[in-house]
Amino acid sequence: MASYVGMFVGLILASAVLMGIVMFVPSLLLPSYIKIILFFISLVLDAMAFTSRYYSYLIGPLLKHRKKHVILSNENPYWLAQSGDTILRKSGENFIATVYISIPLYRSATEMEDDEKLDFSQQISRLVGLSKDPVRYTSELYVMNKDSYIQKLKERITMTENEEADLQSKDAPKNELDRVRGKLAMWRNMLFLRAKHLYDSVCNRCQGI
Repeated sequence: MASYVGMFVGLILASAVLMGIVMFVPSLLLPSYIKIILFFISLVLDAMAFTSRYYSYLIGPLLKHRKKHVILSNENPYWLAQSGDTILRKSGENFIATVYISIPLYRSATEMEDDEKLDFSQQISRLVGLSKDPVRYTSELYVMNKDSYIQKLKERITMTENEEADLQSKDAPKNELDRVRGKLAMWRNMLFLRAKHLYDSVCNRCQGI
């Protein structure tokens, strides 16, 4: 706000000085064509002054472009790590870092075994214990479209069944068949758990009604 006011006052004063020269300096000392030029410059400065509230981020560098350093904002700068997962900012004598940590979890708790739930809890515990300094955690969850998710599971099951039938017709090795059948069992199990979860949710709502 202070920079905008200073810019406004400076432009108005410069315009007033030029207008005073045009009005009070005799034509013998200053030719008429120069007065006309100064008059138009004064009008331009007036326009810049009254638009500086909205375009100070453009006018400021234009007026200060001859300086080695141009300050666009009084706020402390931010630094982005090359990895793209960390933002660093200096506040006084301290540095504040924002770090993004991704936990690749593509299944809900209803689809996990007890060992997997325990392993996930341990991951969160290690995350919380990373720093001894004060830390604020926020989480961002991806909300799954259940209908789309179930449709994708069905498509994967169909593709895997076709793959199994193709291997059987070609007398493929047993280890290849076992691999495909294991994958098929995994997709079917995920579909069963998702359907069971939806069924339980509907039943609980019906009981609540």
